[in-house]
Amino acid sequence: GFGAVVLPSVIAIYERIRRRIAFDPRITSSVQSFWVRGNCGLGCRSALQRTREVFAFWCKGIMSEADLLTLLDEAFVATLATIRTDGRVDLVPITFAYDERNIVTAIDHKRKSTTELKRLDNIRQFPEVTLLIDHYDHSDWKRLWWVRIRGRAKVHQSGTEFDRALDLLCDRYTQYAEKRPKGPAIVIERTELTGWKA
Repeated sequence: GFGAVVLPSVIAIYERIRRRIAFDPRITSSVQSFWVRGNCGLGCRSALQRTREVFAFWCKGIMSEADLLTLLDEAFVATLATIRTDGRVDLVPITFAYDERNIVTAIDHKRKSTTELKRLDNIRQFPEVTLLIDHYDHSDWKRLWWVRIRGRAKVHQSGTEFDRALDLLCDRYTQYAEKRPKGPAIVIERTELTGWKA
């Protein structure tokens, strides 16, 4: 009947949203009520309407992958999180570029004591990394957004992936176009992309 046709879609949406938001008892009670009253009576329609309202409220800030990647065009610095051998997390701001599957960064000419940085050692030991890119406007909170990217990173010092990473960075930053980074380059294969926008 009606419940057998509609419920799978409702539950699929519910499970998708539940993985991204804090648990809301209104959703559970509505879905359960709809499940029990799958005969299209008044209770069924009321429960379905309540479920739609709650989903609409929570879905406001949830964006598609294409929308999230578009936000990255507005940002030119990200925070890279890598894991140390002792289990602690290192955070460092980086420049970055991206294509349809990878995020790339490189060790550039800005002043450093060495090009063999801790982040490179961390990645060689634990390739799982996280990137956070965000925008904050203290005068207008309607413009707030953030994008979080998880992935597996690899350090490249030469080769096709190395050249590709530097090309992407040079296309994005005039400073790199004028003085190409010597590397090493870090290539992060995206495994998870999430985010939010006000």
